[in-house]
Parts: sequence; C-alpha cells; structure tokens
Amino acid sequence: MGRRAALVALVLVIVLVIAGTVALSNGRDTLDHQRTTAETRWKPLRAPLTDRYTKLAALTAAAKPLGDRKVLTQVDVAEARWARLMKQPFQPDQVPAEVTAANNLEGLIGRVEAAVPDSPRLNGNAGVAAALTALKTAVPPPALVTAYNSAVKRYSKTRTSFWDRVPANLFGYEPIPSFAMVATS
Repeated sequence: MGRRAALVALVLVIVLVIAGTVALSNGRDTLDHQRTTAETRWKPLRAPLTDRYTKLAALTAAAKPLGDRKVLTQVDVAEARWARLMKQPFQPDQVPAEVTAANNLEGLIGRVEAAVPDSPRLNGNAGVAAALTALKTAVPPPALVTAYNSAVKRYSKTRTSFWDRVPANLFGYEPIPSFAMVATS
C-alpha cells in the first residue's frame, strides 16, 4: 500500500507540474499577444499627437512674450521630452514612456486652455487666439484613441486576472498606461 500511495503521489506531482507549465505557457502567450496588440495600437497615434503637441508649442511660443506663466515653461519641458521620444523609431518597449509623456502634455493642454481665457492679455491677442484654435482642431482620431485604450484595458484585465497574475509577475509584464486625452472645448 505504501508503494502504491507513493506512486500515486508522484503521478499527481508530475500532472500538477505539467499543468502548471501549460498554464504558465498559455498565460504568457496571451499576455504577449495582448501587450503586442496594445503597443501596435499606440503607433498610429504618434503622428497626430506630434501634430497636436507642435501646435501646443506654437501656442506657448505665442503666449510667452505676453506674460511668464509657470504652465508655459512646463509645456516647453514636456514638449521637448515628447520630441526626444519621437526622434526615435517606434519601439514597443517605449510605449509606456510615450503614453506617460502624452498624458502629461494632455494635462498641460487643459491648464493652458483654462489659463488663456482667464488672462486678458492672452485672451485678447490674435496670435494666441489663432494658436489656441489650431490646437483645438488638432485632435487625433477618436477611433484610434478608443482602440488603443480598449487594448490596454484587455491587457490590464488579463495581467491582473487570477490565472495570469503569476505569469505576468514571473515574466515581467509591466502595466501599460491608458491615454487620457483632454477634450478640447
């Protein structure tokens, strides 16, 4: 009876090891596919966002001579970081850094759009008004933003699911931020 129990235990351990290996492999494949999908969906957003942030830089350039605002300096720094990232060819592993830089710029767009109407000097300047109008029209296609954010949501949900949490942590599947674009008024 003792040998039989040991044999059953050994078989059970082997089955568990094989099942665990298969689960890890399947989880890794799923995570790879979903991460690649999210990274691929980010790529077409780079050009429209670069256009948007170039127009933001033009707005800050028009506004700076009319008054020094901290937010304008912050835009310059954030836009320079974006420009450095965009000089590199698309690299999937850089998507989180690019999205973070874009989210930072989007937050600054909201602050700049709020600052212009509040300042008589900025609000009354034709160059600033034209640059603000150009910025408001430079909106990436909403379908691209939705496709990217949906892919990130699927990846994040899988990454934190019961079955895939272990392979995600074991193989280093880091979170990817979603993109939070400011709705221009």
